[in-house]
Amino acid sequence: MSSKLLSIALTILVLFSASSVHANLITGDVYLDAAGERWEYVTLFDLVGNNNPKAESSPHWSIAKPVNGLEAAAYFLDGNTSNYALSAFSSTFDMTTISTGANIVNHLAWYDGNLGAISRLAENIVADANGDNQYNNKQDFSAWIDDRAVSGDYINYIFKKVANVPEPSTLIIFAIALCGLSARRFKALASK
Repeated sequence: MSSKLLSIALTILVLFSASSVHANLITGDVYLDAAGERWEYVTLFDLVGNNNPKAESSPHWSIAKPVNGLEAAAYFLDGNTSNYALSAFSSTFDMTTISTGANIVNHLAWYDGNLGAISRLAENIVADANGDNQYNNKQDFSAWIDDRAVSGDYINYIFKKVANVPEPSTLIIFAIALCGLSARRFKALASK
């Protein structure tokens, strides 16, 4: 009798695992970029101020190192720029007005320019024009700096690449085989 219960419990466990594998892969809302790649919304950071994952105030322009959008995202999260994408929208943009799966990952970020205005540029621009780690060149830009922007007006949304996971077909085949073996065992026990 205990082997029957064990077999049933194992079958239920395998079937439950097979049905929930795909449901737990994505924990945040998933959006697309123009190439159709899938990106999970993670968090946001403001061009200026402390509205960011570390709640740190942005560095003053006189001591800031210019960083592009991906470098800022990596600083706030895990340090790896290849994991992320950004979206920059107007100051009135509301994330809640867009449905999951929408094509909103635009690979742009808000920047403040040393001698220029605030602009939306590519997330991966060369922010430090002369490579001196100082925000002092007229071609320098930064995606996280206290210069001329007003806190709350220029939000950069961070997305993390969603790994392409193959269908759990192998697990389903295993579950079906286990069910077949269990049914055969039950049939053999019932005929005795």
